[in-house]
Amino acid sequence: MVQFPCSILNSRVAVWEPKLFNRLMKYAVLHNVQQFTVSLNLSFRQSFEFCPYIFSCESLTFLKLSFNSFDTSIVALPGSLNMPALKSLQLEAVSFTARDNDYAEPFSTCNVLNTLILDGCSLHKDAKFLSISNSSLSSLTISGSFEGGAYKIALSTPNLSSLTVTGHNNHTISSACNLSFLEEVTIDTLGYTLFPNTDLLIISWLQVLTNVKILRLYSGTLLTILRDISNPVSVSTQPPCFVQLKSLILENQPSADISFEQLKRAVEYLLQNSPQRRID
Repeated sequence: MVQFPCSILNSRVAVWEPKLFNRLMKYAVLHNVQQFTVSLNLSFRQSFEFCPYIFSCESLTFLKLSFNSFDTSIVALPGSLNMPALKSLQLEAVSFTARDNDYAEPFSTCNVLNTLILDGCSLHKDAKFLSISNSSLSSLTISGSFEGGAYKIALSTPNLSSLTVTGHNNHTISSACNLSFLEEVTIDTLGYTLFPNTDLLIISWLQVLTNVKILRLYSGTLLTILRDISNPVSVSTQPPCFVQLKSLILENQPSADISFEQLKRAVEYLLQNSPQRRID
């Protein structure tokens, strides 16, 4: 058996051999590692036998798994993660597996999970949507990718205080609760219609996030909103009503050329139903 010092397992490890990767997983579980960061390049592999030892590790408080792959379905996570001590989880290019129903709900058993970062993840086979259900979660980042595709995300996160949406993100987002503790939302995505039925996508997100106090939008996002409200479909869609909004922060991007008039139009649309208006 290969021996790995715990000092290595509590730092970042880059692995090139899949067999070594699985050994590393197993060793971490057997030796009660608390922090684990590992990456594996699968770009030129058509298959990979992933052994999910790490998702039964009861000692881990921090886990970051990063895969470089053109096919995110290669690494399929189990339907449920049995990690009672986990506080921070970062996953890149993995797929989520449905359990008995047509939805994947992997995080509901992580009882102390505080921070969740999903980067370019997908749904595996028959899963229809991803349920992020966790009452302790306070910070969530969803970064989309072409490889991960588009799917529905259902939130059941009553204590969520921070949400960041980035990348080529075409997911539809809904929430089972009103997200009354939502302090800050950042949206830095173009949300282009690369997949069917994604018109007014960013506007639909904002309608779910109306309790946010600080909203940060990038100029590329504003251009997408302008394109959407120019669509005849938007006539029957009400703008969001931000009932607790204290500050709207606009971030300029050199790659997204937006005029002052365009900026003004987007802001007026977003805030027309909101009682408080402050723009930074």
